[in-house]
Amino acid sequence: MFFNLLNLLMLLTRDTTRFPPRKSVAERPWLAVGLQVLFMVTLIATAAIAARLAWDIQDWSAFWIAMFAALFLLAIFIWLPFSVGVVTPRSLWAARQLRSVLARVNDRLAPPLVLQPQSVPTGELPAEPQVLGRLGVPMVTRSRNTRGSAILAILFIALFVVPGLAGPFIYGHTLIALALGLFWFVILMALPIGAAIIGARRNRVSVTVDSTGVTWGRPTEPPQRLNWGEMRSLVRLPQSTSTSNTSTATIASTYVATGDAVSLVWTVTPLEKAESFDASERLLRILVTQTGLPLRDASALGSELGAAGTNIGRVVMSRLAGFTTNGEPEPPKRRVTPRQVIMGTLTTLVIVGVLAVGGWLQWYQAQYQATLPQRAAQTTPLYLDALVAPDGHWPLLTPNANDGIGTVYIGGHYQLNGTIPGKDERITSDATFGDGVYTVATTQSGIFPVGQGDGIGMIFHANTDRSEFLLMQVSYNGYWSFYHYKFISQHNPRNWAYLDGGFSDAVMQDSGAHNTLMVFTTNKRYDLYVNSHLVDRYKENSYDGPLPTSGHIGLYLNEQTLIGDFNDFAVYAVPPQDIVSALGSPPSPFAP
Repeated sequence: MFFNLLNLLMLLTRDTTRFPPRKSVAERPWLAVGLQVLFMVTLIATAAIAARLAWDIQDWSAFWIAMFAALFLLAIFIWLPFSVGVVTPRSLWAARQLRSVLARVNDRLAPPLVLQPQSVPTGELPAEPQVLGRLGVPMVTRSRNTRGSAILAILFIALFVVPGLAGPFIYGHTLIALALGLFWFVILMALPIGAAIIGARRNRVSVTVDSTGVTWGRPTEPPQRLNWGEMRSLVRLPQSTSTSNTSTATIASTYVATGDAVSLVWTVTPLEKAESFDASERLLRILVTQTGLPLRDASALGSELGAAGTNIGRVVMSRLAGFTTNGEPEPPKRRVTPRQVIMGTLTTLVIVGVLAVGGWLQWYQAQYQATLPQRAAQTTPLYLDALVAPDGHWPLLTPNANDGIGTVYIGGHYQLNGTIPGKDERITSDATFGDGVYTVATTQSGIFPVGQGDGIGMIFHANTDRSEFLLMQVSYNGYWSFYHYKFISQHNPRNWAYLDGGFSDAVMQDSGAHNTLMVFTTNKRYDLYVNSHLVDRYKENSYDGPLPTSGHIGLYLNEQTLIGDFNDFAVYAVPPQDIVSALGSPPSPFAP
């Protein structure tokens, strides 16, 4: 209720000759146009950078986090420095109406308090300047420093925009993006709370009285003065909050000493220190003694003024017959101009357009990625082995009692068929590659042992002794998995690091099912396909440890007593996936 009233009281404390009111952006049309143009240009540039990075890391959640954060933070950064300390003509007019009302209060508007401050004996009145102490002022009286607001906006950018928006793109992981967003949200919540605590400590004025008047101010501001002969009234405005439907509890009192050109406003709360209470009481006694004015209770008037907002004069005159304010004409209400309509429409179109283009790019990339297997298959392979007959690249092994590993070309396939239950089989070729598109056709058959795992897959980026490699495999029950193997010690479960996996309808199930596996590897990002269907996009995380980036290709069977048949192992160059190349060669027709 008292928010508007306190803002008007704040204006009463300002000497407009030393603190000239700042016009709002709406009252400076070409500045408003410039700021809106700056907002649109910056938003478009931010969207372009964010879209490029989101396309590269293939994580559009980071783009949407960046855009919605940018909409909020750019508005703060661009508009806040020009919005703090703004005083509209209507607010100034209402403040002058309030001063007129407070300067001429009568017993009907604000009756004198029953318990008046005691008069100060003549001999105890200060003849020389005497510092009474520091008094609290309403919190809304503080902000009018444009430089401080700009610094605050820059701090927002430094603490939130750079880490909060760059973090998701740097790490390229949705969970990390959300964690960073939550972390910096907490930081942003802590900053205003900390600023409020510091402001509450600093939001005080030092009050000095002498034989002719009272002077007050902060160390960083020019002091203000109210002479005894210029003072017209002294009122108390209790601030209260409803505690039930029928009662209220007073939580603070605001005192207003009104003069012709300036007013002294201070607040006393139940949490004030004893020194502040003593200073307030001493000041009230001196004011009453020096001016002969009573301290009036403006509780009812304050309630009416608080509810009136900027309509103070109109409300008072309608309630009290014969009472007039200063007679100053009311300023016209602000009207929407054609320029504001045009710029508002353009800004809205830019925002909607940016979000629409971002959504379209996200959809387009999904369609483009779906056609990558076909695009890769249409290029000349870097490596191709049909695996139908010996060619010297893949070993031929006879099972033995030590490892049980067996390989053979049979029936137009390269087959893994070991003899030791519960043991896997790993075979690598002498061919080595780095980033590329790896693909192989697999068939797993046999009697699946109860309680034993199964799986058939493709090894890539393996070192020479197969002590480290990456593996993509599928199981007969429709699950796929992606592993990083790095030997630590014999029978150590930490040798295998599970990277990702899950169920997919794309995996053909049961014994004898045929599945074609494909892996795109580029810049430690891995796109996994089963039967030309994308099942996962994985990017190396810091907790994975460094994954191998090149090495031998190979084949894998998780259970030797099963039979694994392989055909058509091929390696292709990665098709262009950057946004420029993708837009230049759209998939036709789009994949469903």
